[in-house]
Amino acid sequence: MKTSNDLLKGKQLKKGMTSSLSSSHTSSEHQITLWQSYKDRLEGNAILDKKSGEIWSTIARPLFPQGVRAKSNSPVLVLILDPDGEVLFYKGVDYHKILVAPISTYVEMATQWDFVVKGDESPLGYPFMIEMWNKVTMLAENLGHGLASLDDRFRDHVLRLSMAQTANLVDESPLDSELFKNNIGDGMVEMGSRIYHFQRKEIEDAEYLIQPLKALTEAIVELTTEEQSRIFESLKNNLSKSSPPPPVDSRPITQKDKKIQSNYQQLSPVSPMSKTRWEIAEEQVLEFWASLGIKSHKLESQYPLTLTTLKKRVRKKLPIIVEELENLSSSTLTEYLEANELLGKDLGSQLDEKTELAGALFAIGDTAIIFLPRKQKPRSRKLFSLSHELGHYFIQVYKPYLDSGGQTYPLLFNRDPEGTPVRKNDGSLTEESFIEFKANQFAAELLMPRKLVSQLYNTLRKSKKKLKRDYLVNQIANNFNVSEPAARIRIFDLGLEVV
Repeated sequence: MKTSNDLLKGKQLKKGMTSSLSSSHTSSEHQITLWQSYKDRLEGNAILDKKSGEIWSTIARPLFPQGVRAKSNSPVLVLILDPDGEVLFYKGVDYHKILVAPISTYVEMATQWDFVVKGDESPLGYPFMIEMWNKVTMLAENLGHGLASLDDRFRDHVLRLSMAQTANLVDESPLDSELFKNNIGDGMVEMGSRIYHFQRKEIEDAEYLIQPLKALTEAIVELTTEEQSRIFESLKNNLSKSSPPPPVDSRPITQKDKKIQSNYQQLSPVSPMSKTRWEIAEEQVLEFWASLGIKSHKLESQYPLTLTTLKKRVRKKLPIIVEELENLSSSTLTEYLEANELLGKDLGSQLDEKTELAGALFAIGDTAIIFLPRKQKPRSRKLFSLSHELGHYFIQVYKPYLDSGGQTYPLLFNRDPEGTPVRKNDGSLTEESFIEFKANQFAAELLMPRKLVSQLYNTLRKSKKKLKRDYLVNQIANNFNVSEPAARIRIFDLGLEVV
């Protein structure tokens, strides 16, 4: 005796498969009731907000990114399990992945992986079941209208059953049927049985939900490959025309740089930021946002930043590739650059000393590759690493390139996970540490803008006369998608009063 999971795990059924279901599957009173209720709800303009536990209609002919249409003769209702999937970016448009489970009125076909909602408990007005064994990831843009929402008790049970089904797929973890005994079926799936053929037909009927996401993913891969090829060609072309970079100590330092460095040297390693330093960081970040086509009055709507959003914004406007290597180190970075014919003798010497790297930037002219460790955890740390490397790009690459009239030479910035500043005998920062310091200040302002952090601080002060440091650290970390250590440093740098 086999369960639906045993028979259907990992299978995608082809279109055109014949079904031995009885004709009642396509013409039943259940189906008429469902669509009449659907029509009534549409006329009432029921609108929901794409949250877990909500029931939505789906578009019968969802668009592919290229304009080709998938179609379904009998579009299904779905229950949203996870609305916060990955955001995909394609040709100037955001697409949102969500996890859903199809809904069926054929409750007599329920197995242990179907969550049954009885008629007197149903927000739709009739009994239905949620097919956990048939859940799919689709594009939120192919949802139609929000029709109803499960109450909190049912929603929690549905999400638990979904997690149990996922665990069963991974390691065949058994279901605690006692927990769901009032809301799951007892039907068993045997090869050739009525339930077996029912489930095959249900999988086939849900295929139209998956196709647009598949097409979008393929289109993104194709477009990304084209963009990367263009950037690689630009890097190689610039490299062939480039001259060796001047020695670090002979590179021009602007008056602003001198002022920042002078102010910094006069402070102890733990002194709060001077006004000059945060003003310059704000100015740089505003210029960076402007280079992405985002005006200052729209900045607040960009926060909190996420890794996906920042990558997308950068890729849209700047000639940058963001590469995540399995283990980012001197050796893997060298291998990557050599494989792509980008490693010159002037850069190879910069990779001798360090092994593990928290991030790296390779640039020639205004074109660059940012490297991040794929396994870097938590995700907020990877976000800070990306922001730090963008600081290098904008301050030491992009702006000088524009100011120099297009002169190019290869640059490589890489930092170890600790990133500890190095000082000379007189207590001043070495040039390399000063460059890293500026990139850190840029990252802090980009992720935790002084104005927005101050607004949060002032709001919290209204409700609490004395703010505890740990509480403010937690609030900043949660509101700006940063780590607690980064939030703690930001509090100190901005001189915020805490106890």
